[in-house]
Amino acid sequence: MSYAYGSLARSSGDRGDQIQSTRDKYLAAVAALVPADILGLHAFLLLLTTNTDEAGTTTITDETLLGYGLFVLLGTSVVLFVFGHGLAKWTPRDFGLLLIPLVSFLAWAALLGTSALTPWVESIPRNMLLFGAAIAAVVVIAANAALTKPVAPPPD
Repeated sequence: MSYAYGSLARSSGDRGDQIQSTRDKYLAAVAALVPADILGLHAFLLLLTTNTDEAGTTTITDETLLGYGLFVLLGTSVVLFVFGHGLAKWTPRDFGLLLIPLVSFLAWAALLGTSALTPWVESIPRNMLLFGAAIAAVVVIAANAALTKPVAPPPD
């Protein structure tokens, strides 16, 4: 979805207007707020770095890989967005749009009991982490709405 969001960002910028159709608006919101490609890779990373016992307790078995995997996932999201957007015609708006899937993934990771974020935030109380994720989600939704408003076409 990071690739799709980058592609939508590029195509709306090429037209010089907002994402027009209801379908495109829905796709942009889902692609930005649910980075499914990165969440899928994250699920695979959890499979490699954790163990869940019969009682449902998850134990981290490779904290190093899990912790550094966070940065690999964030980097992968950036690369996919850039591939989707392309290297030409970047505007400040596009850099803002690039951040939305990253923050969305971090919010999703904060909501999970154990995630690639866990090694980095173990000392933060769970309630604070959940509240931070909720704030991040609201900011992402507002930023997505603001950044997908009409854009003036570039001068010829």
